[in-house]
Amino acid sequence: MTVGTLHSSAHAGIVNPGFEDPIQNVDTWDYAASGWLASGDAGVFRPAAAAYQNGAYAGQQVGFVQSGWVYSTGTLRQTTADILVLGQTFEFSTMVGRRLDNPLLPWMGYTMSLYAGSTLLASANTPVDPGLGNWQRASLQYTATSASPGLGQFITVELTSAYGQTNFDDVSFGPVPTPSTAVGVSIAAGLVIRRRR
Repeated sequence: MTVGTLHSSAHAGIVNPGFEDPIQNVDTWDYAASGWLASGDAGVFRPAAAAYQNGAYAGQQVGFVQSGWVYSTGTLRQTTADILVLGQTFEFSTMVGRRLDNPLLPWMGYTMSLYAGSTLLASANTPVDPGLGNWQRASLQYTATSASPGLGQFITVELTSAYGQTNFDDVSFGPVPTPSTAVGVSIAAGLVIRRRR
């Protein structure tokens, strides 16, 4: 398992990565998020300037999870189309935000988790703290070995909050290209360019 601030280039396998659906009015929210399983105090939120002076990181809406209010723990989960394959490294990445007007204090962080089926593969507790009113990228990587549980099962990503509200945007998940794969893609692109000449 690796925790860092890496970022894959595409929203591979993630539906509604920016939480733009269902559409909300400014400063309103919904306890649902298309493509995601929202449980407890979680869903989509369209922040006003009081929460983020520059708005959402991308688009107009964000996902939210919070604890300590109506429900005990807010969770956003999505089962991807990716299967846990021996030797493959996967990356789960998201922008993390903290509201300036967070209605629940103190803020005690969040957790990013990866599952194969119902088996936990890896998790990271608050890998980055963006600070109030800011956004910062957090990433979690996992490489499947012969000892990994759940080989051959679909991978699920999960976001939860310890206490207070955490916002998420621009979520991505997918396999990390190996050096040999990247070289192969570069060579193939070069061949196409030469043929076009």
